[in-house]
Order: sequence, then C-alpha cells, then structure tokens
Amino acid sequence: GEVRPVRRRAVASLEEIDAAPDGEFGGWGLQLVQCYADRVWVEDAELPGSKWVCAAIAI
Repeated sequence: GEVRPVRRRAVASLEEIDAAPDGEFGGWGLQLVQCYADRVWVEDAELPGSKWVCAAIAI
C-alpha cells in the first residue's frame, strides 16, 4: 500500500533541537546527503565510537 511521509514538527532554534528527546528531530541528514552527493563514505574518527560522514559533490 501507499506509505505517507511522517509529518515533522518545525523548530525555531538549534537550542530547541538540543533540548529535545533523542530522535525527535533526527533522521534526515544522511538521506539528504545521499540524495545530493555524488559519493558518500564513512571514516572512523579519533574519538572511540565516533565517525565522520563524508560527501563529494560535483560543482
């Protein structure tokens, strides 16, 4: 069947995002990067458990 998009609540500031419960505003970043980038890759960062998400965009 047809899947409708989930309506997301608009935010007024970055502080509002920081104060929100985990996952309330997340989940769009990587999808947007994958849509617009020519290439996407992940690299380990120095801090254990962290990573860099890298993208190449042709101009």
